[in-house]
Amino acid sequence: METITGTLVKGLEIKGERVLDYEMREATMDDVFQAEMVVGSDRPIKLQAAIMARQLVRMGEYRGPFTPGMLAKLTQADFRTMRNTQEELVALGEPEKGEQQDI
Repeated sequence: METITGTLVKGLEIKGERVLDYEMREATMDDVFQAEMVVGSDRPIKLQAAIMARQLVRMGEYRGPFTPGMLAKLTQADFRTMRNTQEELVALGEPEKGEQQDI
């Protein structure tokens, strides 16, 4: 499974330490289903945060579990950085142009 690492500007305080670096993996449909059960599908930003919490491999040395409540403490800019990482991971899983995908 693909992962991407990134760096935040303000970061997140975890166990008394400011953490700026993170690693995120591709989301599975189970991540989406589980996130929908937690927050519902009628709140798109909360749903993305719940999926993101499941995708996070680590922040600094902390390896989870992560919760949407933890991510709610991010600045908007840092959340956007992590959202961009989610989008990059989706793109990595898409077939190349002209490549046929079996269903």
